[in-house]
Amino acid sequence: MGQKLTLGEALAKNAANAEKYVDKFCSEAEKLRAKPTMPPAGASADAAPFMAGRVDYEKPLDLPHGSLYLPEELRTRLRAADWISKVTDADLAGRDFSWMAALGKFDHWSLLGAGRLRDYADNDVLHGPIPNYSSLVGWAKLRYALALRQGDAAAASLEVRHLADLIRSQGILIGEMVAIHIYRFDVPARQAAAAAGQDVSRWIAPDLDDLQRQRELGFAALDFGYPGVDAATLRKAMSCAVAPCTALVEAVAVTKSLRGASVSDNLDVLNQLASERGCPADVLSRLNGTHEMATAEALEVVSDDLPVDLPKRLSAL
Repeated sequence: MGQKLTLGEALAKNAANAEKYVDKFCSEAEKLRAKPTMPPAGASADAAPFMAGRVDYEKPLDLPHGSLYLPEELRTRLRAADWISKVTDADLAGRDFSWMAALGKFDHWSLLGAGRLRDYADNDVLHGPIPNYSSLVGWAKLRYALALRQGDAAAASLEVRHLADLIRSQGILIGEMVAIHIYRFDVPARQAAAAAGQDVSRWIAPDLDDLQRQRELGFAALDFGYPGVDAATLRKAMSCAVAPCTALVEAVAVTKSLRGASVSDNLDVLNQLASERGCPADVLSRLNGTHEMATAEALEVVSDDLPVDLPKRLSAL
């Protein structure tokens, strides 16, 4: 009973915050829509078959590695704050970057369109495998390092940002955050290119404040989908969300998992909104098949920060 009360209290506090902060959420999202920094995904050319054998996945689908796998030693060096200076000529020697340019013909990358996840049977999506984007992040940095050597930094920016666009189009929160992380690489790369005497006058630098706003709103959107939130508040928040399918997909996953330990939820509303938005039906079908957690397990999923997450994220904007 104590566990149920603790879970119920956390969800109730989040629901109260959702009611209180939904207008703030919408006003901050409107600032992004007024000057979009991230293009919407298309629907005509899917990169999934092209990337299926190249990308890595989390356990238990991690072996064999995809063809773009980078060794941990290199990825560790690339995580340094001064990553541009950490790249050696030997790191770049023999690496074929043509795949990154080839991504230009694709306008989205579906999560389940091709690759190991498509046929993976999983009824625990909150703990199941997803793409491991670590090596792709490393390749983005290596592309900028190569550009500094061969003088095409502006072209590299287009390729790297499109890679981030495609990752973001997968419609999961971690993909959204990885994309935002990659967009930020433009800033040090542009500075290094300018210092090397390259022309950066036509290089459109990202707005870091907008990227931070996008990050905070991406996490905040999920809080509106938790059980207990008033359905009208949920609908309003999702109508404002900058990446509504990402928010809805994550909310369906969490809500379905918590359903067995919650008094009430908006799962039907979430699925209806996702269908109306044209969110990927194959992903939603898989999410709706996930198992419902017992209360003790649900408490491990509901973060201790949930009761204060919305005010914390939105007050920072």
